[in-house]
Amino acid sequence: MYGTLEKKERKGDIKKDTAYMKKNFPQTRFREFEGYSHLEMVMCHPESFYREAMRFLKASTDRSEKACSGTE
Repeated sequence: MYGTLEKKERKGDIKKDTAYMKKNFPQTRFREFEGYSHLEMVMCHPESFYREAMRFLKASTDRSEKACSGTE
């Protein structure tokens, strides 16, 4: 998770970081949030962060269950 304002503030470092993560942790999934700075969602909007984290975890669990059951 990162915000569009964070991406702008870091001036390209996000691309370097995401490339590193994709290379070393290919299962990593990224989500960009419009209008947020670094950690802004966590610190200032914890309810939104919680909803997004739960959505992500549920989707990950669903994918894992399908993979384990052979229905994927």
